[in-house]
Amino acid sequence: MATNSTKPLTIFLWNANGIFQNLNELQIVLNEKKIKIALISETHLVKSSTYKIHGYEIIKADHPDGTAHGGTALIISNQIEHSPLPPLRSCNIQSAGITLKINSVPISIASCYFPPEISFPTPELIILLQSLSNSYILGVDFNAKHQTWSRSTNTRGRALHNLITQKHLKVLSIPSPTYWPSHVNRHPDTIDFFITKLSNRFTANATNLNDPASDHTPVLLHIGAQPLMKPNRPTITPGFTNWNKFRDILSKKTILNIKLKSPSNIDSAINKFTNDIQVAAKDSLTLRLSNNPSPELRKLLTDKRIARSIWQRTRNPDDKSRYNILLNKLKSLLKIHKNDSYKNYLQNLSLKNGSLWRKTKSILRLKEITPPLQRPNNTLAVTDSEKADALANELSTVFIPHTISPPPLHLQMVTESLFSPLPMALPAKPTSPAEIRGIIKKLANGKSPGHDLITNKIIKNLPAKTIIYLTHIYNATLRLSYFPTTWKSSVIITILKPGKPPENPSSYRPISLLPVLGKVLEKILLKRVSVITNENKNLPNFRFGFRASHSTTHQLHRLADTISTALETKKYCAGVFLDVAKAFDTVWHEGLLFKLKTLFPAPYYLLLKSYLDNRTFKKKTTIGTYADDTALLSTAADHITASLQLQLHIDTLSQWFIKWKIKVNESKSSFVTFALRPHNCPPISMNNTIIPHSNEVKYLGLIFDRRLTWSSYLKDKRKKLNSRLHLLRPLLRSNLALPFKLILYKTLLQPLWVYGVVIWGSAKQSNKGTTQAFQNICCRIITGAPWYISNNAINSDLRIFSVNETATIYYKRFHALLQSNSNQLIRDLATPALPGNPTIRLKRNWCRDLKIL
Repeated sequence: MATNSTKPLTIFLWNANGIFQNLNELQIVLNEKKIKIALISETHLVKSSTYKIHGYEIIKADHPDGTAHGGTALIISNQIEHSPLPPLRSCNIQSAGITLKINSVPISIASCYFPPEISFPTPELIILLQSLSNSYILGVDFNAKHQTWSRSTNTRGRALHNLITQKHLKVLSIPSPTYWPSHVNRHPDTIDFFITKLSNRFTANATNLNDPASDHTPVLLHIGAQPLMKPNRPTITPGFTNWNKFRDILSKKTILNIKLKSPSNIDSAINKFTNDIQVAAKDSLTLRLSNNPSPELRKLLTDKRIARSIWQRTRNPDDKSRYNILLNKLKSLLKIHKNDSYKNYLQNLSLKNGSLWRKTKSILRLKEITPPLQRPNNTLAVTDSEKADALANELSTVFIPHTISPPPLHLQMVTESLFSPLPMALPAKPTSPAEIRGIIKKLANGKSPGHDLITNKIIKNLPAKTIIYLTHIYNATLRLSYFPTTWKSSVIITILKPGKPPENPSSYRPISLLPVLGKVLEKILLKRVSVITNENKNLPNFRFGFRASHSTTHQLHRLADTISTALETKKYCAGVFLDVAKAFDTVWHEGLLFKLKTLFPAPYYLLLKSYLDNRTFKKKTTIGTYADDTALLSTAADHITASLQLQLHIDTLSQWFIKWKIKVNESKSSFVTFALRPHNCPPISMNNTIIPHSNEVKYLGLIFDRRLTWSSYLKDKRKKLNSRLHLLRPLLRSNLALPFKLILYKTLLQPLWVYGVVIWGSAKQSNKGTTQAFQNICCRIITGAPWYISNNAINSDLRIFSVNETATIYYKRFHALLQSNSNQLIRDLATPALPGNPTIRLKRNWCRDLKIL
């Protein structure tokens, strides 16, 4: 993108002496002065400190001891193309930096803070400079004095000056002081300035600024060039859309008399349809308007700047008093202005226009700064293009089948089947405008669009005439067994996996963003495929993933039943929980097509892309699968027999995995002995690798511990609830209407602990108490009730059920639907007793007991 050199790049340098107390004024100054990059030292933040500045991205480096002192931050406009550098957090230097391009030249910019109470850290500064680009700018509170830039010289200043001379660096400072001590015996001096290594083609000069307020004066560095800017976010609806106008324009553009007799005809019709939607959306656009600061606020800012300038010139106590009065008045007015604006904003939040959900989404979304990616050769991928290449190289090694050699006879059977002619079959059942409208109506508004930038909201506003046009296209694809190429082209984005190192390319999960028009066609196909699989009973009963009326709770209930029966009958239950390696990324296409051809008529064989499994296993074990999450349980009176039965099943599974080129991560799988007795079951191996033994395992979101007490799961869940509450606390304590607060709790907090309550709801009260205490805390925050109001009274007024009541209600609702399920394994969960009807000897409740509590 071309840069605009007529407006210089302004870099703001300031020691905040605690950023939170000056944040309101800082936001105004950044917007008013159009500052693109701000370098802030002495932020006084800790790891958990979070703050946002609209239109900017914040990169921070806090003091390593975890206390609120020192620290630095770099604030950069989110319009600038940049890449963050790894932050430096040591007791001697804290540094946050970025790399960007100015006039096509890579330049590093860093904000640093050098604490004054130690010797000048020359070795660490050298290492920092070596980590930057060939050209760089450092804006620093050095706490170092030298007559080159200050009124006096000290030891730290001599060390810094020697380094600057050796490295042939430039010092950019202002002639007036930047540090204005309040103590009368200390003199103002210059300790905040820039050191640079820039080409002579860049003009650079520094000036001072009297805003915002601290004991340091901000410094502005003006660079006679502009950095590379980010392209505008791709969207065809950047403002407000007049949907009536959109529908009118699109109706006039749509011509129903189209030729759809070949794949090329379909592609041409889709391209025209897509272009018509994009043009109609852009022609129906109304841009948003921006807000300006109030005149009263502008005048007070001007008066405060003048008063500070006068005091800095005269050092007269009366002038300082007048400046302090204006400063305190400004802070008070900014606080009132911000509170009033926030109050007005909250009062206008609504469920109807989605503003309430947008606000909560912005609060809950903690944007992590992505550091440079580390390539296999240990070099860093810094720019977006370099990161994209690094991720692409990683994905190229992922999306290939595993190097597993199935038996030759099996390979021959698959190959012969694929080359055999397709049998005659009727075309797929055509769709209708009513079916398409029903699918579109259920689409969620907030989903990201594909490469055509057509969102779900746009699709929901299509006029009736274009729905008919779309019906013709879909029926042509079904008739010709052709899935349009443009709808198979996806945009890949990557999301960091929880708890994984962000610098490793393998830590990112690829997400494919497909065009929504293609997703609608997939849903049309799914309806027809589901009918065939249900009629032919191709899926084994124990496979619950991606099936209607088959939830994770059903599978969890089956496993809990098996373990509960073992504990009641004094038996051992050996369990293996397999980690299938990249199950959906490394599909063996020939094997998949073989299954599709075997199971489905010819029209669907050419279109379907899904997993099916026609194998069942009959062992003295319990098997449960949900997508690629597989669990196997074996129960026996002694621990040796339990392991032996499980090992036999594992051996059979190993042969099946080899046959279909599926790889299992043995080291990431888990082996658990569920028992009240002391012994562990003998080790289980898979492919000559011992599966690690553990006392607990996480399966489908629940943590199964050795004695099935759910203690570990509920403790872990309370930590996650506390983190979510910390983010939502400002909204729950605000003057937002009580019904809205209650909705936020029921939609954003309660679902976190309600999941699986029909399974763990039978745990003893001491384990469930942490969840009940959390709900009580939330209800008090929502209502603002004083300490003498009982929790029961608050819950009763809000009509919120306790954890015990919720577990009972949910289980009864869950149990009522079991008998009508088509899967016999799920219908078996409706029996009044545990499997095998054992004598109940333990003084504890199981899942089924919730039905009678």
